[in-house]
Amino acid sequence: MATHEMVLEAVNSLPDERINEVLGFISYLQWREGLLEDQSWFWSPAWQARIRQGEADIAAGRTKRVTAEDIEEGLDWLDV
Repeated sequence: MATHEMVLEAVNSLPDERINEVLGFISYLQWREGLLEDQSWFWSPAWQARIRQGEADIAAGRTKRVTAEDIEEGLDWLDV
């Protein structure tokens, strides 16, 4: 049986870019156990489809990072 120490050791050995995956899985487990009922919407099929589309947009370069300083540039990019 795994211990907290074993889990922490495994997480600490992961590269930073994998930590979000671990947090996502932990969130799923908590939701499944009813600990985060107010966030169950995130796991609905419709919302998961939106997440997959967003991930595909990021992978394909169809996104733009915008800061407060360049919000007008971001709005122009959106053609708003």
